[in-house]
Amino acid sequence: MDHASQLHLQGLELLEAAQHAGLDAEVPSCPGWVVGKLVNHTSRALERTLLVVRGGLQGPPDKRDHRPLSRDGALFDQFRQILDETVEELGAADPRGVCWNFSGTDLTNAFWSRRMVHEVTVHRWDAQLAAGDPRPIDPESAVVGLDELVVTLLAPLARMTGTNLAASYHLHCTDVEGEWLVVFSDGEVVTTREHAKGDVAVRGPASPLFLWAWGRVVAGTEGLEACGDPDLVASWSTLGA
Repeated sequence: MDHASQLHLQGLELLEAAQHAGLDAEVPSCPGWVVGKLVNHTSRALERTLLVVRGGLQGPPDKRDHRPLSRDGALFDQFRQILDETVEELGAADPRGVCWNFSGTDLTNAFWSRRMVHEVTVHRWDAQLAAGDPRPIDPESAVVGLDELVVTLLAPLARMTGTNLAASYHLHCTDVEGEWLVVFSDGEVVTTREHAKGDVAVRGPASPLFLWAWGRVVAGTEGLEACGDPDLVASWSTLGA
């Protein structure tokens, strides 16, 4: 995957949908959010990446280094500028260049190239939902995004949320290759790429499975099937994903 090109495409689609919906439109997949907050949030995530990669930072950037963002329609132009700068920086950066990230693993520019594609893809879907016409995630991109979430991001998310989950989840894509067993125990998470029985199984096409894992859709819709304790299925959302 050409991450820089894909990031640019997803970002432009997010911007188009956000402008169509308007800053004050509600974002149903992010309760309490309006489109303006969604665009602000995504702008901040992109600019954090830009600052870290451009400076080769070994820690998170200072909040004072972020540019102030507008609360009116000028925000759309700011988003486009930040998107373009971030795409250009990531496209030119050495993927093996060392820099900080919040996961504590894969401390390279490559982490940010991959992370921003999936971050912006999720929020592109959010913006399109707010505009009334969400487009599914490409299955190949969705399966890579799922792998990133369960292998790289869930452990730090679990630590940040202080989860007390003690259960195992089998996630299974039905349209492309991709299966994982995610085991929560004593506040820790261990994920393996395998076909194995879990306390809960969630299976379906990669796009809705990816969106379910990020708390955007519920099992029982869009071809997703869930087996196991419904409370455990719902408990996934407590991870903050």
